[in-house]
Amino acid sequence: MQNHHLSRNDVAEKLEVTPRYVSSILSGKMNFTLKTISLIEERLGLELFCI
Repeated sequence: MQNHHLSRNDVAEKLEVTPRYVSSILSGKMNFTLKTISLIEERLGLELFCI
């Protein structure tokens, strides 16, 4: 987020979720499915995993 100058609200808006959801992602309390990871990559224009 820092590298791209994004706030939690910015990320929440791009992901179409609440800032609270973004906080739970950042806290590490969330288990992701591959579908969720793919959606995050698509909406943020980032590559999180390379297989």
